[in-house]
Amino acid sequence: MEMQISGWDDGYNAIRIQIIKDVMNIMHSVFKNDALYENNLIICNSYSVNCEFADDKPCTHPDRSRICISSTGAFWSQFVHQLSHELCHCSTSRIQLPQPIKWFDEFICCCSSFLVEKYISISTNGKYDYMFGNNTAKTFREYLEIKQSGHIYQVNDCKEFFKINRIQYETDQNLIKNHDVFVYEFFHRIGQNWSGLSFVGKMWKVNLDGCYSIEEYLSRLSTISTSEENKILNVIKEIFGL
Repeated sequence: MEMQISGWDDGYNAIRIQIIKDVMNIMHSVFKNDALYENNLIICNSYSVNCEFADDKPCTHPDRSRICISSTGAFWSQFVHQLSHELCHCSTSRIQLPQPIKWFDEFICCCSSFLVEKYISISTNGKYDYMFGNNTAKTFREYLEIKQSGHIYQVNDCKEFFKINRIQYETDQNLIKNHDVFVYEFFHRIGQNWSGLSFVGKMWKVNLDGCYSIEEYLSRLSTISTSEENKILNVIKEIFGL
């Protein structure tokens, strides 16, 4: 794999490269997905390129060859948040997902951001101190608290919430704020037992021919998942009431 970064001219590129490598290693250790290392990748500052897909917002191009990141400067928590989300898109389906299940891809990628930030926030060995020094873990914990408390879609019953909003999800995969409801509930349920999340690494292997519903998608995913991975899939099904 060859990796390039472009569009930042602030002297922080060495740190960015180290963050990219570390985030990919965290995701690989949890998702067990070699797909991240199989393709060349360009990571760009979205403000410096004419991105036809997302203007000034983070995005992953359909062929998974380029990621655009809007985070600038030394705001490393935000950089990690955007990067881990978009890298997750790179590790899932290599073709355009059918519209009715694109929202689930977004949910998984939101989970990826939470997981990587959480992983760094509980690190005590100093491996990531090049970002914020001795305050790195603390800074990421505070960032997670802000992200969690800042969203406005706190609900008592995720199943009912999804039942009401499902049609909207299946027509607009960009409802990122709404995904927070399920992301936080998901990690509340599984705690720090992340081993089963290796099923994410198999998402790109699911045959999407004739697959137009999340139920069918999860069913196909379950056939190639281990028993431990299927435990995580069952948690997801419970949260969404599937």
